Amino acid sequence: MPPTRTQPAAMTLIEMMLAMAVIAGVLGVLVMVSESLRAENAQSRTRARLTTLRAALVRYHDKHGVWPEGDTSHALGTLLADNDVAQLVIPLGPVCGIDGRWRLRDGYGGEIVYRLNTTHTDDPDHPTRTEADFVSPGADGHFGNSDSSSEPRRQAAVDNLYGSDLEAVAP
Repeated sequence: MPPTRTQPAAMTLIEMMLAMAVIAGVLGVLVMVSESLRAENAQSRTRARLTTLRAALVRYHDKHGVWPEGDTSHALGTLLADNDVAQLVIPLGPVCGIDGRWRLRDGYGGEIVYRLNTTHTDDPDHPTRTEADFVSPGADGHFGNSDSSSEPRRQAAVDNLYGSDLEAVAP
C-alpha cells in the first residue's frame, strides 16, 4: 500500500489573503457605520441644545418683556443670572473661559452664537421688530449667509441651525 499524503493543517497563502480581505471589508463597513452614528449624535446634541436655549430665551422674554442684549457671552450671562431660566441653561454646560466670557459648544464642537436682530416694519404702531436666537454653525463649522452674493458664504449657510427653526418641531 502506497503511503498517503495528508493535507497540511496550515492555511495556504491564497486562503490567508482571502480571510484578510473579508476582515478588511467588515472593518470598512464598521468604520462607515461608526462615522454615520457619530454625525447623527452630533446633530441630535446640537438640535437639543438649540431647542433648550430657545426655550430659555422665550422664558426670559415672557418674564422680562425684552430679549437679552449684547453678544453671546453677555446673553448667556443674563440667562444664567435669572434663576428660573438658569435651570434650563446650566445642564447644557456653558463654560466661562479665563477671559471671563461665556461660551457654549454645539454637538460638532463649534461655538453657538447669540443673534439679536432688529428689523423695520411698515406698521406705524410697531416700527421695529426684534427677534433673538441662538445659532450653530453646523457640521462645517462655518457661519454663512443664504442671501450673500458669494457662493462660499451661501454654501456655508446650508447647515446653519437656528433655535427658532427647531421650536416648531420640539416635543
